[in-house]
Amino acid sequence: MSSEASLPEFETGLSAALACKRNFACFASSPEEILGALPGSRLRVLLLEDFNSIGSEPFLNGREAPHVIVLATMHDLPARKQNEVARWLRMLKKSYSGLICVATIVAHDKRGLGTTNYLRRQFWFATRGPRRACDVLPVSEPGVFTVHPAVHRYVLDILIHIRMHRLLDHSQAGGASSSSADDVLDLCQWLCSVNHPTKTFVTPDDVQQACAWYFPMHLDVIRLPQQESSVLYGTSMKVAEDLLSGLHTFLKKTETAHNPLLLETLIVQDVLNKVVPAT
Repeated sequence: MSSEASLPEFETGLSAALACKRNFACFASSPEEILGALPGSRLRVLLLEDFNSIGSEPFLNGREAPHVIVLATMHDLPARKQNEVARWLRMLKKSYSGLICVATIVAHDKRGLGTTNYLRRQFWFATRGPRRACDVLPVSEPGVFTVHPAVHRYVLDILIHIRMHRLLDHSQAGGASSSSADDVLDLCQWLCSVNHPTKTFVTPDDVQQACAWYFPMHLDVIRLPQQESSVLYGTSMKVAEDLLSGLHTFLKKTETAHNPLLLETLIVQDVLNKVVPAT
């Protein structure tokens, strides 16, 4: 699988999250897999498995605040509870601005990640699972980089094309929320500090890399034939069913071990291939 169709490494995602104080998600078989990669990082880590206790008592009860909270899988929680967790995460960020949360996520063929849009928006992007134990991580603080109006317009053009993509649910704006542009630009700033710290401006290449990292976990891919937009304009439901069937067949034949969000990643690449940076 090409690097373009792969999720970012866990270690890279953790470095970005620590530098920018942002939550992120990780594909792992269990939260213990994530915990097992963190002892060498010298970070204080807390595992949260009981989501029924959130908000009912002081979070730390006088304990020293951790650097990282690893969240157990949440796809089995009812949608209402997931949104409650999302609100709690927003409150937590206000009280402990330096703390980051890592969500353990798994993929589901029929219903995507199995989480609500509101909950997904609390996490910056998704990474693959840890492949080795993390050492002490270099934390590159994001510098201040100039974003030219043409580059900002490029981000907005990508956003619009994602919202209009045929394979995404238009009723949910394709999963591209009103905060997506700012999230992508924040990621661009960090990528600049890592990729070319001597430069003082964000490039279209930075935007493309940031979009390839950020959007896959946020996209709302159509799951039902009636969600296919052309059905509203007279396309046969059978055609839409065949389209979805073909996509499922393709994904089953394709190795997705390193990227459970392969279809979403390919959709982002399709958009990036079509949208030309403004000049």
